[in-house]
Formats: sequence, structure tokens, C-alpha cells
Amino acid sequence: RLSMASFCFSVVQVSLTTFAVTMLVEDIHFGLVQAGIVLSLMLVAGGSGRLLWGWIADIVRDANRVLLVVALIAASAGLMTVFLDAGTGKTVLYGILCLFGLSAIGWNGVFLAEIARLAPSGRIGSAIGGALVPTYAGILVGPASFAGVFWLAGQYTFTFGFFAFVSLIGFAMILAARRRLTGD
Repeated sequence: RLSMASFCFSVVQVSLTTFAVTMLVEDIHFGLVQAGIVLSLMLVAGGSGRLLWGWIADIVRDANRVLLVVALIAASAGLMTVFLDAGTGKTVLYGILCLFGLSAIGWNGVFLAEIARLAPSGRIGSAIGGALVPTYAGILVGPASFAGVFWLAGQYTFTFGFFAFVSLIGFAMILAARRRLTGD
């Protein structure tokens, strides 16, 4: 279940990093340089998210719960993206997209730490290797599925909003794994 969540999360992550600039240029009418700056800020937010989420997981001693929160933030940011347009204030737009980056790009370290924690003694490498197979499958599927939804929707902002549901499926997978682990 955790690995299937990582499939969903990687679909959203690679779609975000692949299509954010195009969305900013086509739907919001940014110039390429300005769109590239926003992508850079999103990537910095994602890298910072990896540190932040790991730090929070260490404090609360519950990486699974942190992954649930990260999935909800990514879904929320994806839904907020639907409302972005050329009239959106830059501070709001940058904030939403940095929040999207913080969550949709920053989840990986906490995920891998949780896999390592759950792995049988002496099998951490095998467990992480196996868990990364669905993750990389998501990297392969993400851009093609995003392009397919865009082809139907005709708008990048709406397509990112639709992909909020992919984050929610990841949330459901993490929740199912959590319930299985705790016996709830």
C-alpha cells in the first residue's frame, strides 16, 4: 500500500515538474523566464520540504502520519491550482505553487524512511528497492496520463486540479497501510 501511494505521489511530482512552466506560460501568460523562476522556487520548496517533513516525522515519531498530511497538502494545492489565472496576484500564485512543490516534491525522504522502518532486519535495501518499482512506474505513467487528461480538459490548471485526486488516492493508500499496521 505504501508503494502504491508512492506511485500516486510520483505521478503528481513528475507531472508538476514537467508541466508547471507550460501551465504558467499557456494558462497564466507568464514569460518563459518568469515561469522558470517559479519552477525554481517550487523545486527549492520541494527540497526544503524533504528536510521539513523529515524533521517533523522525527519530532512526532510517525512518518506515516506525516505522509498523510503531505498528501492532503498536495491535493489542496492541486485543487487551488484550478483557480489560478492571469489575474491571480503573484504572491498568491507563488504561494500556491510553492506549497504544491513543498508537498508534491518533498515527500520522498519520509516515504523511504518509513519503508526502511518497516523492513525486516537485514532487508532494508531489498525493501526500498522493491518499494521504488511502483515509484518509478509512476514517473513513467505521470506525464502521459497528465497529457491525456489535458487533451480532454484543454487547460493545464484544470488538469492539475484533476490530479489532486491522484494525491487523494495516495492518501487513501497510506491510510489503508496505517490501518493494516495498527490493526484498525
